[in-house]
Amino acid sequence: MTKKHKGFGYWILKLFKWCIFITIFFCILGAAGGFLAYLYFSRDLPKLDKIEDYRPKVMSEVFDDQGKKIGEFWIEDRILTPVDQIPDKLIKAFIASEDERFFEHKGVDPIGIGRAFISNLQKAQVSQGASTITQQVVKSLVLTPERTYERKIKEAILATKLERNLNKDQILYIYLNQIYFGNRAHGVKAAAKNYFHKELKELNLAEMAMIASLAKGPSKFNPIVNPDRARRRMQYVLNRMEELQFVKAEEAQTAKTMELKVYKAGIAKDFNKKYLPYFVEGVRRELEDKYGSEKLNTSGWKIYTTANLEMGQKAQQAVAEGVKQFSKTYGYRGPLKHLDSDKDIETFLHEQNARLLDEQNAINYFQEAKKIQEAQKQPAKLFENRTYEAVIVAVTSGNLEVKVGYHKASIASKEWIWAKRPARGKKAWTPQTGDVVEVRLANVSNKKENEATANALNVNSPLKLTLFQTPEVESALFSYEPFTGEVKAI
Repeated sequence: MTKKHKGFGYWILKLFKWCIFITIFFCILGAAGGFLAYLYFSRDLPKLDKIEDYRPKVMSEVFDDQGKKIGEFWIEDRILTPVDQIPDKLIKAFIASEDERFFEHKGVDPIGIGRAFISNLQKAQVSQGASTITQQVVKSLVLTPERTYERKIKEAILATKLERNLNKDQILYIYLNQIYFGNRAHGVKAAAKNYFHKELKELNLAEMAMIASLAKGPSKFNPIVNPDRARRRMQYVLNRMEELQFVKAEEAQTAKTMELKVYKAGIAKDFNKKYLPYFVEGVRRELEDKYGSEKLNTSGWKIYTTANLEMGQKAQQAVAEGVKQFSKTYGYRGPLKHLDSDKDIETFLHEQNARLLDEQNAINYFQEAKKIQEAQKQPAKLFENRTYEAVIVAVTSGNLEVKVGYHKASIASKEWIWAKRPARGKKAWTPQTGDVVEVRLANVSNKKENEATANALNVNSPLKLTLFQTPEVESALFSYEPFTGEVKAI
């Protein structure tokens, strides 16, 4: 018998079967590999299954007996704000500039990725990112900012999981409260407070666009450090809002040309020093001893106290006046230091004026460089009950002619005669040009005259000052309500 020859169709059928088998095999292998990869990359991802799992570091606030805020404790300057208390246009500013398909995608946006890829190819550089708001939430909460494939895979896994567990408003709530805006601000409410000294509901469209523009890079687009770049980014946000019909063209155009005043945020303890520093410090110590520093500075407590702001400030003034008079009776310790040359004096006064202007937020850094330079040439305001360093520039007929920043001032002989008697262990002081001394505004009978003089921009209008000396003696006042034991002032 002869072997039957297998035809061409047989081999085609056999090859087809093998292709199907190999395809199924690789599909199973790919699925298994994908599953194992998912397990590997998601093994150490945090749990974020419900909105209650979001527990950021929130500022704790201290209030007096009338509900006035007198102190704050924080590691991150953040005040949690529900989405329904955030202006709709501010939310739309973020949507327009960061993730226009936020309400349509499921955490990762393939269309956005494709659009960014094409844009980057056209520009031959990475000019557009493709991270959704959900991915930015993930990155800010749990992931490092490094650009690696592993981090991007983890980001996509967690973003998809977040979209599955939370609704869009909850994701927005986390995003708008979590994001860092620079200038010490975490979250949109702190950004409004620190940059514009406003509540969220008080913001205008230009200010909203400015805050939204900072999401791209708080250091790169900081309006205090990079005003030109910040304005361009703000205008981009307004253009995107107009393109998506979130605002009318005339609204966007008006906002683009609006003059904005931005402020520098102070350091952590500035606010606590402003009102009742000793009382607030007592509160801090007691709560920290009882609950620990971490809880006090991150739990968002509202701390209501028995202190009275008006009484406390009057108590501080009384103690300060008492130790000042006491200190004068024990003689003068001498000047703080001596400046040898005219150049040293000029440098000292220039730096002093710049520092005072910054403290008073007198310079709007979000404007043309020429206007900033002009503003920096103006003398800073001087205020009562504030100690300043002054440089003696001349001694005439018993009066001391001095300068504080760019202000010219005079200390009458009766205002410094007490300093002729030296403190124990010190030599008698003979005033010299270049001596740096402490001064305060002299009491003026006409309060309006005093205010006008203190705030004058005319450097040739002499101020009336008195020589001062920071007391080394210490004193304390403790005031409480005898019937209740409530402490009112420290």
